[in-house]
Amino acid sequence: MCVLGLAVLTCSSCSSNNSSANPSNNSSGGGGSTGAIAVTPSGPSAVAAGSSTTFTANVVNTSNTAVTWQVNGTVGRDATVGTISTGGSYTAPNLPPAGGSVTITAVSQADSTKSGSINLTIQFSDASVQGVYAFSFSGNTGTAAGSFQASGSGTITNGVEDYNSSTGTFSALFFTGSYSVGTDGRGSATFNSFLGTKTWRFVILTSGQVRLIGFDRGDAISGTALPQASNSLSLSALAGNWSFFLSGSRGGTTIVHAGRFSLDSSGNITAGEEDQNAGGAVSSAATFTGTASSVSANGRGAATFIAGGYGLTSAGVVLGGGLDSVGRITANAGSLSTGVEDINQAGAPVSGIALSGTYLIASSGRGTAQMTGSGSTSNVVLYTISSSLAEYLQIDKSTLRK
Repeated sequence: MCVLGLAVLTCSSCSSNNSSANPSNNSSGGGGSTGAIAVTPSGPSAVAAGSSTTFTANVVNTSNTAVTWQVNGTVGRDATVGTISTGGSYTAPNLPPAGGSVTITAVSQADSTKSGSINLTIQFSDASVQGVYAFSFSGNTGTAAGSFQASGSGTITNGVEDYNSSTGTFSALFFTGSYSVGTDGRGSATFNSFLGTKTWRFVILTSGQVRLIGFDRGDAISGTALPQASNSLSLSALAGNWSFFLSGSRGGTTIVHAGRFSLDSSGNITAGEEDQNAGGAVSSAATFTGTASSVSANGRGAATFIAGGYGLTSAGVVLGGGLDSVGRITANAGSLSTGVEDINQAGAPVSGIALSGTYLIASSGRGTAQMTGSGSTSNVVLYTISSSLAEYLQIDKSTLRK
């Protein structure tokens, strides 16, 4: 054990004008002592986060040698800076506090104006990663979100993730693992699943967040793990207004989305609106609705965004001449609504035609739809290219439009 002592000078021959040095004027001294009361605490200068150690105090010039222990000036204190018992047993917090150190003080019970202090450094340790964490990562080898439980002593259990990669999509993939934390907050970890072992390097922030990067050859991935709040694992706790940002790729095209939506306690998603950039092809203020499932005990849930706000454009021929149109319509769980279309038919333009209808998409991506506008119904075959793009062909006998 490294012991740090504080040198204290006492003066027994000082002038009687110094009341603290004059036993007759120091009612707290007692016992006929000479000189001023002095308190010298002893203990280590650094401890590991989450560990315990005991401090002692040497009190001189009084028969009452009892002291009151404080952390950062407060008796007992809390989990943020650590706690200390009446006997001087100190337990460090799991995370170093802001600044990385605390002050341990022993106050004389004979004279509360007399005290001594030690500055104690709190170092990161395995205990700094402890409890249940939610995480996500993305990069060149895939994208994932999940949760795991860290023991505080280097073991990872109850890991589950949803993983989307070039090798396939894996739902509720279970894993275990291990980790190690250095005194400076940098560490390493492994996740082990039936897909193999994934190696990570990470750093712990003072907020408790863990920033991690993939550390296998060929990796270019990064992500974040956050301590999970157990009181937030329900739809009612998540109800409210949310903003989001998503990024990824499809068919070699980089796609990013940003938007917002509202979620109620029953899992209904409403008022969704997003902007998308798909390899330079930009769509703005696209609306959507959706649903969210109940949240499991480990925080895992699922949500479906049902896209809407599709732009429509077509060109073709009808009896009597050409037909061109542009417009927009909202798609939601088989229903088409709030559509509006501008048409130029054989040189006769018509603006603001209201559209509504129904649609059905098969697992192959082929679908059918009926759209009603201006009292007539159009039958359409469509082929989805992505969640935001489809080609369609009107198949009514009097019209050839696509």
